[in-house]
Amino acid sequence: MEYSWVFEVQELMKFEEELICYALAKLEPFKEQVKEIYGVELTTKPKIKYLTLDEAKAILKEHKIMNLSKEQDIPDLGEKMLF
Repeated sequence: MEYSWVFEVQELMKFEEELICYALAKLEPFKEQVKEIYGVELTTKPKIKYLTLDEAKAILKEHKIMNLSKEQDIPDLGEKMLF
């Protein structure tokens, strides 16, 4: 996807959120078929929550998953645990 003249990351994130919600809404008529065939509940109206890096680190620390310093980025395992 190309999106030109973006000055703030929030603008791009909002566009991506709208794009995902639009695509998932198109799957609404097929929810029952997906459940029957794959055995999973299809989410067509996701609730997207944004976190700062510090908020995400605090959640990981609170749940005793990992304790990261201010300089450290969240590794893949931490991102999976936040999901």
